[in-house]
Amino acid sequence: MTPNVDDRRVSRWVARLVGLGIVAVIGVVPVALDRDSYPLSTYPMFSSRRTAVEPVHTAVVTAADGAVRRLSPTQISGNDEVIIAAQLVYDAIRRDGGEVLCADIAVRLSDVETGSEVEIVTERYDAIDWYEGRKSPISRVVHTSCRVSGDGS
Repeated sequence: MTPNVDDRRVSRWVARLVGLGIVAVIGVVPVALDRDSYPLSTYPMFSSRRTAVEPVHTAVVTAADGAVRRLSPTQISGNDEVIIAAQLVYDAIRRDGGEVLCADIAVRLSDVETGSEVEIVTERYDAIDWYEGRKSPISRVVHTSCRVSGDGS
């Protein structure tokens, strides 16, 4: 028995309605439940309003002459992942003000002049200014500092 033309039309409409229903559920359920979770997501990292000013949690070295140099992710966390280094600093600030991390970094820095200081800082930057070439922080909070104990070599 072969399906007739009317049966095929009904099948197409059912398939279309099921497809539209799936799309509606995926798009509406996260919004209706005000919940973000896989696989139904509103992707808030892309859809929420962002501010122009953002904090950056990091570690820097201040030399005896006052020059400030930002440390690399490898110098901060032991690997080259920027996000891991930033999260490590953020967690350290929340845990103990960054004191233990500061001491750990200071011991690892053998290529820095003895007497320099490691600082665990939160700097706030204006993203628009940054991309227009003005790369100085709007504000800078030093959570802790410690002397580098390397031999300077």
